[in-house]
Amino acid sequence: MLHDDKILRVCIHKDRNIVSIVNLDKNALDTTDEGIYINVDDVPDWIQRKLAVLMMVKTYGANITTPEIEGVGRRVQNGGDEADCFWVYKDC
Repeated sequence: MLHDDKILRVCIHKDRNIVSIVNLDKNALDTTDEGIYINVDDVPDWIQRKLAVLMMVKTYGANITTPEIEGVGRRVQNGGDEADCFWVYKDC
């Protein structure tokens, strides 16, 4: 597993129709990808590609963390009506 400074938490909020991205390292200098996006199409391409892979991983109910996909990330929450959240690994 990568260190926290290499992970973005990406949540697709279905109830508000937005995507939020937060760097898990609070001391990170690179915050260029962080923010609120109107939809997934506005998210940087490299994150879209990794999300596409992670969305194909089968979940087994709400709040179940899926297995890690090396170099891509993992789904950390299947929030039902609220949000689908992922850890997306930054490319080194």
